[in-house]
Amino acid sequence: MSDEYLWDKTGEPDEETAKLERALNENRWQGTLPDDDAMRRAASAGSRRAHPLQMAAALIVVALIAWGVWWQVIPRTGTSGGSGAPGDTLPAYRFETLAGSPVIENGIGPLDAEQLLAGQRLVTDATSRARVVVGDIGSVTVEPDTRLRVETVAAKAETDAEHLLYLERGTMRASIFAAPRLFQLGTPSGIAVDMGCVYSATVDELGNTWLSVDAGVVSFEADSREVTVPQGASTRAYPGRGPGTPVWDGAPVAYRDAVARLDEGEGTGLDLHEMIQLNDLDHSLALWHLLDHADEAIAHGALQALLMLSPLPQGVSEHDIRAGDPDALDAWNASFDWTWVHTPKGKLKPGS
Repeated sequence: MSDEYLWDKTGEPDEETAKLERALNENRWQGTLPDDDAMRRAASAGSRRAHPLQMAAALIVVALIAWGVWWQVIPRTGTSGGSGAPGDTLPAYRFETLAGSPVIENGIGPLDAEQLLAGQRLVTDATSRARVVVGDIGSVTVEPDTRLRVETVAAKAETDAEHLLYLERGTMRASIFAAPRLFQLGTPSGIAVDMGCVYSATVDELGNTWLSVDAGVVSFEADSREVTVPQGASTRAYPGRGPGTPVWDGAPVAYRDAVARLDEGEGTGLDLHEMIQLNDLDHSLALWHLLDHADEAIAHGALQALLMLSPLPQGVSEHDIRAGDPDALDAWNASFDWTWVHTPKGKLKPGS
């Protein structure tokens, strides 16, 4: 087929093109609507066998309708209104009542709508529970006596979250399966950054936060400290102080107490020695987070204890570890079962 044929019909037509033109011509607009009998005959014939071109046209119409619905109901960046500014993303979350009568504050009153909007707060009493659907990446279960707020995610904010909730008080359980850092949970003690996992968080009346991870890994981040909480571990965080050293859920009370004293600056080398004497526990998680302890003797003791668990890889020196070299830390951390480590920018990345 020549290019001239496509423009002015002067060239030689391609056989497939001519066939398509004939098919289209049979269905072209004739200038008048068919009468009722013709419409009924066409409908009857269509119910028996639809022409491929008619099916394609129908699919296009359906797609356009679906796009229009999407445009109306999906929150978009650049929308202003509510508590957000132009350029902010104003998320909306579907929810359902699981028990009792949860309410929404700062907005629409009782839970009688389908969305929880930015700036609104979901509140449950002693007999109420609710589930919040977080886009297409998971959900959050809100337990009794809980206050959960939806935050506006600013397009140019420091956070790289696409979904940001804030747990003011009470207990929630998140089940999120998405790329790292897309979902984040603020608390009075810091931010729980989801890496694609299942975890629970509780905030008491003083703002103290308890975070426990059932699957995956969470980075708990505050200005003063960031820690990695892998599956099967927990951490406690405090307003103004940030998260404490994560500990495996199966750790005995004596181990937890020793770690707590070290976190609070009241511990000594004896506490570190007491931790290590518990031979039935993997100490690498707690020891790793003591490498930057303010007491140089504690940090050095944690380093030496870790070296007994796993020697440094080739090309990595103790000096590199003490200096906090990110590549050295990544390479060494990969030898442990939990392989998510911090980088200087406060991000997390998987160990190799």
